[in-house]
Amino acid sequence: MEPLFTRFVRSLEGTQDERLALAAWEGLREILKGELRRRGLWLSPPSYLGIYTGPSWTGETGAEALEELVAECYSFIFVDRLGRLQAQLKAKPNIEGLILLNVRHFFLERQKAHDPLGYRVYEMVQAAVLQAIDGGELFVLSGDEQVRNQTVLGFAIGELAREDEVPAGPLGPLVARWNDELLPALVLARGRHQEEVWGRIRALIRQLEPQGVRRFRFRDVLDPLKSDTRRRWAALLEGEEETGPRVAGPPGPDGPVRRTLPETAVESRESLEKLTRHVSAAVARTPMDPRTRDYLATLWHFLKLQAGLDAASPLELATEGEGAEAYAEETEGTLSQRRLAQLLGIPRERLPGLFVTLRQMVAQAQARAREPRSRWEEAG
Repeated sequence: MEPLFTRFVRSLEGTQDERLALAAWEGLREILKGELRRRGLWLSPPSYLGIYTGPSWTGETGAEALEELVAECYSFIFVDRLGRLQAQLKAKPNIEGLILLNVRHFFLERQKAHDPLGYRVYEMVQAAVLQAIDGGELFVLSGDEQVRNQTVLGFAIGELAREDEVPAGPLGPLVARWNDELLPALVLARGRHQEEVWGRIRALIRQLEPQGVRRFRFRDVLDPLKSDTRRRWAALLEGEEETGPRVAGPPGPDGPVRRTLPETAVESRESLEKLTRHVSAAVARTPMDPRTRDYLATLWHFLKLQAGLDAASPLELATEGEGAEAYAEETEGTLSQRRLAQLLGIPRERLPGLFVTLRQMVAQAQARAREPRSRWEEAG
């Protein structure tokens, strides 16, 4: 008998078998539960994957959250990519491996969109570890050589280890302290500055060996660093003296920069992503001196990150108001321009002009994005 998902996809070419569809749904649920545990997400809020039904994957609301995740993944694989699966079945005897690959792509896309801090830390730490492997500083003892959560790493070759032989160890508090020297660059570094951060991460990993850590899973380093980054980043944005409500009106030199926005009508996700790409391209290609471009790229990267954390559009963050007056409405939990300048390493006096430039780029991108639709409407 053919494997479950292969039979299910074949059945979609004719009259659907309800029992087979239910079995595929339940099978997908079990795969997702395993993937949540494998990625260290089982104890994390479902919101990290864009599921807002409840605060956890357990309990009554957890069951609802898991069903919502199954529905999203089912659509991702068996609706959006059904044609590709059916095409593969014409060339291959089964597609079970392709289903698993699509599940992993689903998780990556959801994490990137809904947990930008966690995904950023993953990218940076993985890049540093791969560099360390290439440089002979670390060795893959077992698991995926491209370095995934369960990959076992060690400082000496030939010391093969099974996953269950690698103690989790008290690495959490030790690794969390790395952020004393990694933040905020771990989150905000771009281009050549990322190389500097990778070098710092490699140096910190090398310090594990003198402290008695001979081998470790990649996730034993990644998970505590992600958790601590989220916590510290929230504290950085809150600040001590900047918390509390602000009165609406023109800000002074240290006026507030909004962390959250009131509900507004925003573009569809597809349009928003398209506009964001337009602005990023404009930042890269517009003639300007290198230092200004670096400041502008850093500020835009920060706004995109904030959009992911606060579910607000970076286009709104860049366009609401005039430069330094962009964020004067009453709000709680604000970030002053002085603190923003310190966080991003941008001279405070440059911020108003940078906001003006970004606002112009956003307006141009919005105009370009509207052109095809306008022509289509005229034709209709």
